[in-house]
Amino acid sequence: MELKEIVGSYIRENRKSKGWSQEELGLRAGVSVNHVSKLERGLASPKLETVVKLCTALHISLDYLAYKLISELDVSQDDYREMIANSIENEVKSRLRERVINAIDEPDTVLK
Repeated sequence: MELKEIVGSYIRENRKSKGWSQEELGLRAGVSVNHVSKLERGLASPKLETVVKLCTALHISLDYLAYKLISELDVSQDDYREMIANSIENEVKSRLRERVINAIDEPDTVLK
């Protein structure tokens, strides 16, 4: 099972245990119903920000999610740390890229 499938399965399991629809979870987390559906079915890889939103809405500890992922993926903690670090690095690069493009498109805007 791939990482995105494990995360999706865990999100679905916790959503259903609360008796929530995908729409309810989406509203509580600020994520579209379509995206919740894709994530739960393992059809999309969630960004770290989205995982945080979903876990917050579901009252799931990120530490516990990390534990579940390590045990399901059967990877070492070092490998898992590297996967997380790469995910964070990609997220930071993506946000920086967006800010630079916005600054180019709107030169009067100051990069913060």
